[in-house]
Amino acid sequence: MEQAKAGINDDDDSFLFRVEILVHGNTDGAALERLLRVLKEGGFTDYRIGSGIGRGRTIEEAVDRERKKRSTPAQPPAPAATAATPEDIEQRILRYISTNKLIRLNVNKGRGVRLNMPCRILNYDSDEQLITVYHEDEKQVHSFKLFEIEDFIE
Repeated sequence: MEQAKAGINDDDDSFLFRVEILVHGNTDGAALERLLRVLKEGGFTDYRIGSGIGRGRTIEEAVDRERKKRSTPAQPPAPAATAATPEDIEQRILRYISTNKLIRLNVNKGRGVRLNMPCRILNYDSDEQLITVYHEDEKQVHSFKLFEIEDFIE
């Protein structure tokens, strides 16, 4: 991270720590929202959440499960309402996560409820076909099933 971008100068008494935090919640989205709230209230100069991994009792168990999941071929997500193949959609989602790209999602929740939101994708669970996003305007975390998403707009 470049010092100019972070707003840190050479004589600043700031220190960077890399931590792993296990947060309990009813859903991944609820746990992430809880973590974001604590970080915002903590008065930290800056923070970055690189990724989220599955539920577990300890961080080591969660890390081991993630390693095993990466070593086995992932299940492709269900096709979305686009012309792209499931593999293309999953690669696109993973690219958005890795680049932290701001995108717009068109979501159809059913029963006439449609959402159009600027967001960043925080996590994608290919087994559950669940996407967790951070809504930039509302400053809230939302989770959607892949079949609810009609379009990703860059």
